Amino acid sequence: MIAPLLLPVVAELALAAIPPIMTYSGRLYTNTGTPLAGVHEIEVRIYDQAVGGTTLFLQTFSAVPTTDGYFSVELTDDSLTSVVTDPLNAEALFAGGEDRYLQLTVDDEVLLPRQRLGAVPWAFAAGPPAWDEVRDVPADFADGVDDGLTSVSWSEVLDRPSGFVDGVDNDLLAGLTCAVGQFLVRGASGWTCSAAPALHNCSWVVGTTATSGSTAVCPAGRHIVSGGCFTSTGGSISQSYPADEDGEGILNGEAMTHAVRWHCGAQPTSSYSTAYALCCQL
Repeated sequence: MIAPLLLPVVAELALAAIPPIMTYSGRLYTNTGTPLAGVHEIEVRIYDQAVGGTTLFLQTFSAVPTTDGYFSVELTDDSLTSVVTDPLNAEALFAGGEDRYLQLTVDDEVLLPRQRLGAVPWAFAAGPPAWDEVRDVPADFADGVDDGLTSVSWSEVLDRPSGFVDGVDNDLLAGLTCAVGQFLVRGASGWTCSAAPALHNCSWVVGTTATSGSTAVCPAGRHIVSGGCFTSTGGSISQSYPADEDGEGILNGEAMTHAVRWHCGAQPTSSYSTAYALCCQL
């Protein structure tokens, strides 16, 4: 049996904007100070006065579980549809800024005094502010008109790279129009269009695997078309480049027709590397 007197604690209130839900949580004790247990009927009413007054909201929960006295209910439906529509219309309930008081009834036992609702539930009724109610508005926005820029002059852009200061796109490839079957080749004097060379007698050559580096060497009369490197687990490729007959690396802009070797190196120095080269007659 439940003792005649139930003592509510200060409840927590939490709100959800859409849909409007007001969560009421608290803790109930018997008159001997023991937290209430089991399932109970809880009725929630909201009044406009601390004593007496008009009932503005009413919702009954027939089976509310309690754990160590703690309970929680969601106020969503209103039985007094003539006052506040169903579901909860918090804007109407808290309109006008007047005080509101919540009263609990647990298993037909009314718990008094009523609890005055604080600021959180009132957030339901807080509509969007008028523009003139917004504080610290920058001077350019005080009239509520968006005078934003629709375009920016190139000269107004800060930190432009030196090659772009004049606003001209100096794309070196923009003036090149290669014919069908041609491709771009970068030679000593720059980029040009060239026909794809005819390739004959192509084969892969694999260099010797070593920690000191690896070089794949094309047979006489063949040249490097492509190449690559492989390293052992834990290593990383530190060198990968084509080279001429003397072992000199082929630099950007030099004709690949001079390349007859592919050289590889790996780090750390204890790592193995292996060079691969596709060698063809041109």
